[in-house]
Amino acid sequence: MSVAAPRLVDASAAATRPVGGHLGGRPGRPVRWPWALPVGAAATAWVAYGALAGAGDTGHAHHALLAGAMAVAMMGPFAVPVCTVVARATEWRRSRRAIAVAFASFATVWVAAGVALHVGVEAVAPAVPGQAVVAALGVWSAFDAGSHRRGRRLDACVVSRPILPGARALGASALATGAAWRCVRTCWAPMALTVVDPRPPVVAAVSVTILAERVVTPRPRLAVAAAFVVLAAVATWTLP
Repeated sequence: MSVAAPRLVDASAAATRPVGGHLGGRPGRPVRWPWALPVGAAATAWVAYGALAGAGDTGHAHHALLAGAMAVAMMGPFAVPVCTVVARATEWRRSRRAIAVAFASFATVWVAAGVALHVGVEAVAPAVPGQAVVAALGVWSAFDAGSHRRGRRLDACVVSRPILPGARALGASALATGAAWRCVRTCWAPMALTVVDPRPPVVAAVSVTILAERVVTPRPRLAVAAAFVVLAAVATWTLP
């Protein structure tokens, strides 16, 4: 007796449906704002980052929390495409939970990456001056931003994968985890720069730069590269 293969729902194909589209059964109520959770969480993380930055240097735990807050604040909005795809590929009864699982998975990957970058920075800090690290990360970010390879990685950040109808939460988590990992591979250097120099003007400038790189069409590769050069020069010059 043959066993039917599990039916897969391609999230990229589902992205053409109205938000809240159902996969069988009666029509569902739409999820009007699938972007609300990542944007709201990012805004909350910005407030937490401001509070932590204003508290001053209070040790390794404080720096790790600061790195985690920065990761969610800066990278949280990049989970909007993932949450939108999950909302469109999930039955309306389960879409809100699936969106929450997707964003939690995305944020977890980035928080772990932020803390790992903090640990790495703390490890090299005794041997390498902070100015040298900022300059190196800025130069690498500028070089990478001007390359076509980075453009391919940015495009890969929104690549979707099939979601199993019977495992919505697991599928949403897998989709978001993969997207976040591709995002980490693309933006680790700018994030590391903010971990080394977490002053609000630097963090805000990096956030605006990488956001413009994502949303401006055509992608301003040379402008982004120049912005990283200027940012690294100013940060290096003014870093205590």
